[in-house]
Amino acid sequence: MIIRNFSSGVLASVFFFSGIAVSVSSCSEEILDGVKDDEEEKIDVNPGTPQRTYSLDWEIINPDRQKTVLADLAGGQFRSECDQIIFEYNSVGPDLKTPVRLTGSISMPRAVFNKEADPRHLLIVTQWTHASRNERLTLNTQSELEFFMNNQQNTIAISSDLYGWTLTVDKPQAYCCPEITAVETLDCWDAAMEILDSLKFKTDSIPVSNVGYSSAGMQAIGIQRFIDENRPDIDIALTAVGASPFDINIVWQDYVNKNTTSFVCALPLIMVAYNETYNLGLGYDDIFMPPLCDSIQEWILDKSYNTDGINERIGMEKTVDQILTPAARDWTQGVGLTMYHKFRENSLCDSTVQWKPNPNTQFFVMHSPGDSYMTWQASVRMAAFLNERGAKVVTDFNDSGDHVFNAAYVFLLESCLMLEKSSNMEDSQAVIDNIQYMYNSIKENPEQYSNLFNK
Repeated sequence: MIIRNFSSGVLASVFFFSGIAVSVSSCSEEILDGVKDDEEEKIDVNPGTPQRTYSLDWEIINPDRQKTVLADLAGGQFRSECDQIIFEYNSVGPDLKTPVRLTGSISMPRAVFNKEADPRHLLIVTQWTHASRNERLTLNTQSELEFFMNNQQNTIAISSDLYGWTLTVDKPQAYCCPEITAVETLDCWDAAMEILDSLKFKTDSIPVSNVGYSSAGMQAIGIQRFIDENRPDIDIALTAVGASPFDINIVWQDYVNKNTTSFVCALPLIMVAYNETYNLGLGYDDIFMPPLCDSIQEWILDKSYNTDGINERIGMEKTVDQILTPAARDWTQGVGLTMYHKFRENSLCDSTVQWKPNPNTQFFVMHSPGDSYMTWQASVRMAAFLNERGAKVVTDFNDSGDHVFNAAYVFLLESCLMLEKSSNMEDSQAVIDNIQYMYNSIKENPEQYSNLFNK
């Protein structure tokens, strides 16, 4: 079954795509009608906003992909059946103007899908770090959704696969690039809301939240910032983030100073993404030590391996000075300074950031000091930034173990609890009690979730 939306101006979309194509092709001419390349007329597409100059032209690819979540926890007592609507939509690439076709998903418990229960939450979910081409929510990955698809909260979760995946899998992913992620996610959000409306789901007056863990936490804050600055039509009740590189320079410098990390692919993934996405033109032999510098295409850009596979190829025992060249460990000059400036441009909590968070949004920031993947001080700085600007912030900086075990499940369950505490629904306390029971049950028997994030 395929459902297409022709109501939002396919003809306009054709003109938009044609106009972009003409403009891009003109770049190959040194001079066109007396105008040099660097004087090319800017194209204002207003991506990610209701004023965008292109049609979303969404198309439902799979109207009901059925999934089972939480089946292996506590003897199956938390098992939940859910349904996904998989769709395509128009958006823009990393330059925020070139047309691309992306994929997204709408996920919900079966009772909501069958309209036997009304949805209680709308949730923007951004995926955490992935490196293999099959690791998307429209494909084989579901870990980020597991707890949010519990049958107590009746949440509708919306997620974009983003650029560099599925239909654009041959392109580098725009990893840890918050503005690009925000634009593509808001295009996905608008398409999803049109789809839900066309299918007669009740979404009026339902609280909207936004969540992300690890690299996805950086993206979630980027989404919040974009909404605060560009989307007064969207009121975010809760943004929950955890264990994230909100300022990559803080994380990078900590890696260099300590000369160690248990997630050796982190900096390579980030630095390759920035070099490719922002066309920095840096040579990989100037950034990485052998054999990594000679293997970027196979190990990272081809997306043949997940993060475990990349870690194994780099070498889990490698120190940072065995991964990065001296030039890439010096942020005061040359290659290092180039990266430092680009990381700072994308920082979400640097002193130069002008964003003023919505005072009505509840923020939840978590990071375990036992995290060996990245320093928890990045999250401490993010929380301080939000507090300094008058935001409502709840933090959890207790030691919950390492980045994945146990901290990931702690973050997801605490976020489920925060969804209820931030929405103030009449039945929230009963739901909180049930989620807390799930939390306690898993916490008391950690072996029940040991394989949850290892898929």
